[in-house]
Amino acid sequence: MVRANYSYKLIGNQLFIIDNNLGGMSVTNCIEDIIPEIAKREQRKATDFLVVYQDSMGIWDGWDHESQSFITLNESVGIDAMNKLILKLKEEE
Repeated sequence: MVRANYSYKLIGNQLFIIDNNLGGMSVTNCIEDIIPEIAKREQRKATDFLVVYQDSMGIWDGWDHESQSFITLNESVGIDAMNKLILKLKEEE
């Protein structure tokens, strides 16, 4: 069971996770557990998602589940973070 308090919105393969900041662990500190939990709930693979998350300070960054690494986006709006993530991924192709 994940120890963070979070909510999420899934639009297609775009996953937006929000740290509800209710005193539990931060999303940042247990994102490795959150993604599989959401994947199981949604009956999908964790690697199917493009993931951005809002940390407890309100900043949006990305997560690459395949490489288990954070992607610095430093955005204040979720959709801006997702757009930036998509552009970064296209640049890497």
